Amino acid sequence: MTKKNTLSWTDDDLDNAAQMLMKEPDNVNFTSMFINLEHNPDLYALVNQLIFDNAEIDYDPSVPAVNLGILYGLFAQNIKGRLAIHNRIYRERIANYMIVSMQVKASDEMRHKMTRYNFRGQFVGDDNSLDMTQVLVKFQSFMREHNSVKNREFLEKDGRMLFMAFMKPIINGAGYDFKEPQISDEQRLDVVITFYQYRYLAELKIWHGEVAHQKGLVQLSNYMDDLGMTEGFLLIFNFNKKKTWKTEWIELEGKKVFAVWI
Repeated sequence: MTKKNTLSWTDDDLDNAAQMLMKEPDNVNFTSMFINLEHNPDLYALVNQLIFDNAEIDYDPSVPAVNLGILYGLFAQNIKGRLAIHNRIYRERIANYMIVSMQVKASDEMRHKMTRYNFRGQFVGDDNSLDMTQVLVKFQSFMREHNSVKNREFLEKDGRMLFMAFMKPIINGAGYDFKEPQISDEQRLDVVITFYQYRYLAELKIWHGEVAHQKGLVQLSNYMDDLGMTEGFLLIFNFNKKKTWKTEWIELEGKKVFAVWI
């Protein structure tokens, strides 16, 4: 990394500093944090809900798992008085840890089958752009292959984390992702993916009916405006038995959103 010759900080400097923290292999603080999570299953489950489900949980230190998280410095109270991960660095580092842990614990069959869908070369253009449309289509195909009664409970519980695991080998070494919690009727999880000089917004949410869906599209449009994006991606997890596996482009207030139902 190029040394700075001024004392001023730019947005890129802050971004680089955050990425250095994210990649430190021997950070005692993070190591201790992961050990505490592994030794306390209730705390692990609670942190998982906060990061991947955007669960709204009251900040109540009398609850043992909440109290333990506060003791370990994992939790803070947000402006709404709800429980939150203490800071974004913790949130990102824990999310990455949980994603890799899930990969390790997944069956050999599932890991082997995933590699048939997410090998990186098929998604990267000559200009180093990422074909996110194709990424979502391939992920849909992977999920459809595993849409069995045996796997349903796992997919409902960890489907969004599974998408992050699917993305990891595609963007490793050339980009990163960060999760932006959004409170809404559909428990949105907005994932902003940086790949070389490009950025992509993928919103992950659970299907709660057409009314909530339309409201969510407005929220997505507003968030795209905040990020200065005109193209976005939407991954909808529909756990109804008679769901439809489909894809479509949605015109959204002058913007385009590629939506995939799973």
